[in-house]
Amino acid sequence: MNRKYFIFYFSSLVLTLFSVQHANAQSNFGFEYDFCTFRSDDTSSFIELYYSFYQTDLKFIRSANGYQADGLIDLDIISKASNKSVINQIYKVPLAINDTSGYNKQTKLLGQINIILKKADYYFILKAGDYNDTSKHVILKDTISLKNENINSVQASSLQLASKIEKSSDNLSVFYKNQLEVTPNPSKIFGKNMSEVYYYIEFYNLSNKTLTDNYTIFKTITDLNNNEVKSGSNGYKMKNESKVEFGSFNVSDMPTGRYNLNVSLLDENGKELSKENNYFWVYNNPDTSAVSNSELDNAYLMSEYKDYSESQIQNEIDLLLYIFPVKLKEEIEKTSDIETKRRLLFKFWKGNDPNPSTTINEFKVLYFDRIKFANKNFKSIYKEGWKTDRGRIYLLYGAPSDLDRFPFESDQRAYEVWKYDKVQGGVEFDFVDLSGNGDNFALVNSTAIGELRDDNWKNKLRIK
Repeated sequence: MNRKYFIFYFSSLVLTLFSVQHANAQSNFGFEYDFCTFRSDDTSSFIELYYSFYQTDLKFIRSANGYQADGLIDLDIISKASNKSVINQIYKVPLAINDTSGYNKQTKLLGQINIILKKADYYFILKAGDYNDTSKHVILKDTISLKNENINSVQASSLQLASKIEKSSDNLSVFYKNQLEVTPNPSKIFGKNMSEVYYYIEFYNLSNKTLTDNYTIFKTITDLNNNEVKSGSNGYKMKNESKVEFGSFNVSDMPTGRYNLNVSLLDENGKELSKENNYFWVYNNPDTSAVSNSELDNAYLMSEYKDYSESQIQNEIDLLLYIFPVKLKEEIEKTSDIETKRRLLFKFWKGNDPNPSTTINEFKVLYFDRIKFANKNFKSIYKEGWKTDRGRIYLLYGAPSDLDRFPFESDQRAYEVWKYDKVQGGVEFDFVDLSGNGDNFALVNSTAIGELRDDNWKNKLRIK
């Protein structure tokens, strides 16, 4: 595997990272990051850490040749065993322009940091901010667990989602690997201005010991209910010990929402030998729907939304807290025209209707059914059920594949373990009744990307 890497080298490992929490969910400073892991050799792997700064949040200062802005990344990786830093590095990410007039600051300052570590468990701390205004920053924390791979089975790298992949001979580019320029998309948001979801993955240990001569790589996009939205496959004859698979899906016709991209390697008998997945968001303005404007107008005039009051609009948007696109919410809040608000809310639902030609919107029915269930089963003294931690997870993912309840004991709090087999390859959510009143279970740990991670969460069960 040919790729450009630099900065640090520590021998030995295979690496798994958990629970990415994007900066834009924690701070007003515009910063996003994502990461993937790949094999380096038989005893080592490396992280590709992708990042982007929102240039509108960076301070431009006059320089000799025009104007300069700088992003700041302070990266600290700490060994759990010794509680000492193995990497502590500050990166200054410069951006120079000749003139700020007419310059499009809406673009992002995009980059990548590549690091090799040795096998161990680490804490991961990343501080990102404005180099010229340190009051503007965000701090992200995570856990890194490095595990040995099984050499007797087919293995895979992380599944990278990218904004663009093209053939390249520029091996000096930080985005170069295996004769490709793979431009990352740390936000993992696609749609209106980025209609192609590109993907890149590497498979390893392809031999007669682990695989038949012929194999297939199968790709699917699934929605939050694990329904298949798009799919594709490629068949291959085994030639080398490793295989690079890349391609893209066009998502311009998909409704706004969150999806999973799944890539599996199957033997000639259809047996799944390896699988990786990654989630992404699609944001398509409602007018990108296949439904014509005249059909939309007629459907709108026959809907309840044409008579919605200001309070009804706001109440419904509040109930859509977990799934409503930020940009669409801002668009509704910017206008004072109630008719425009009504139409925008109606188009959101129409754009997410799996069968827009029918009068019933199955997606909307499912969502509000989940709210009713959450309100009935997860309400607390102070919160409606859908606003609780269990309610939020139920709204996003539905009923778990497996649910274990553990009642209150004299020395231990009550708790629940929810498992989802088909979300991100299998994830767990752990809820603890911290208040002890039996109706307010807090999420204390999850293996899902973007959720709170605490490997020592069971310490919270003890009653002092």
